[in-house]
This record gives sequence, structure tokens and C-alpha cells, in this order.
Amino acid sequence: TFLCTITELLPPTTDAESLFDFFPDDKTSDWQPWSSCVGPWEFPPLFGETIFHDLQLPTPDSWRTEFLIRMFASSGTCVLVTGPPGCGKSTSVRRYAKGLDPDNHTSSSICLSGSTRPQGMIAGIEDVVEKRQGRTYAPPGGKRCTFLIEDIAQPHVDAFGDQA
Repeated sequence: TFLCTITELLPPTTDAESLFDFFPDDKTSDWQPWSSCVGPWEFPPLFGETIFHDLQLPTPDSWRTEFLIRMFASSGTCVLVTGPPGCGKSTSVRRYAKGLDPDNHTSSSICLSGSTRPQGMIAGIEDVVEKRQGRTYAPPGGKRCTFLIEDIAQPHVDAFGDQA
């Protein structure tokens, strides 16, 4: 009977949906689809220079990813975002970092590749922290720091210059 009670609490799904397409809404105390978070998107007016690679179309997947990043990061937990190429991992993480309060937070992006050496990664970290006492390093001004480390699993460059 206990398992029946738990499954009764889950949202009803169709063959095209899964549990991951829903989130528990605090306001309604019910399951809501992530697609309900996505409002209509309008192309921004073309004033000055529009940077097309900065345009972001919100999707249920991006809302879900950004929600989970905010939830885990706000509790001080490290977050590892995984997925296939082109699914919006970097975009979601950058949007999260862009939304941080600059008075209390700093962030740094470190892009790894097959040719990255440990000294390069250490230099990327040391650029945004200062030495305190002994071996203690911290962001300046009592701020919190978020490191965005991209392409953690990049393979080594082969003889043809590929990272496959």
C-alpha cells in the first residue's frame, strides 16, 4: 500500500511525457509542466548591433536546467551539467552567472581542451582570487565566487588535430 500511495502523488503522464517534464509547484501544490514556464518569445528590436549568438529561446529543458542550477548552487552544492553537444548547457550556466549579484558574487569561466595544462587551469583560478594567509585563497572583498569550467571531458588532441 505504501508504493501505491507514492505513485498516486506523481503526475499523470502520457506516452510522450515523463516525470521529468513536470515540477512540483509551490503555489498550486500540484504538478505543473515545465512548458508552462515558457512564455511567448519575441525577436528583440534591431537597434544598434544585435548580437545573434546572444539571443536565447527559452525552452522547457532550459527552464528545468536553470532551475536545478539555481536550486543546487543556492545551497552551496557543486553543480555538474551534462548533456549532448548543443543542448544548451553552457548557455544555461552563463545565464545563471549573469544573474548573480555583482556586489556579492564574482564568476570566472575556464574553458578546457585537450591541450590545457594544469598550470593553465590554476592560473585561471588565481586570476579571480587573492591570497589570504598561508595556503588560503578567496575572492576579493568577501564575495562568493563561482567557477564555470567548460568541456571537462575533452579528449586529448590526436595526430590529426581532432578532439574526437
